[in-house]
Amino acid sequence: MRESENEGAAVPSVVDANKRQRMRRGGTLMAAIFAGEADGASSDLRTSLQLNQKLQSVLEDTLYKNLTLKENVDTLADEVARLKRANKELKSLVATQSDSSTVDPHR
Repeated sequence: MRESENEGAAVPSVVDANKRQRMRRGGTLMAAIFAGEADGASSDLRTSLQLNQKLQSVLEDTLYKNLTLKENVDTLADEVARLKRANKELKSLVATQSDSSTVDPHR
């Protein structure tokens, strides 16, 4: 292998070490998970419950936003369909008027 192919191989461990160091100072739920600072089974359970609650909250929020976006997309699709129909009607009206004006120029 060339040396340039091996250059990035050490980067993930350095990045992971930096993340662990920052997480230990943070004192957050994610810090406890990534740093492995669990104090036993009860701490693991408590941490898991907290994490599950936060993930459930994020999931519910994401689902709500997705439903709202779907409704907005449906509304826009209906509006696009209405505008296409109106455009088609206007084109046929203009075509009809231009045809009748070319047939009888004194009209």
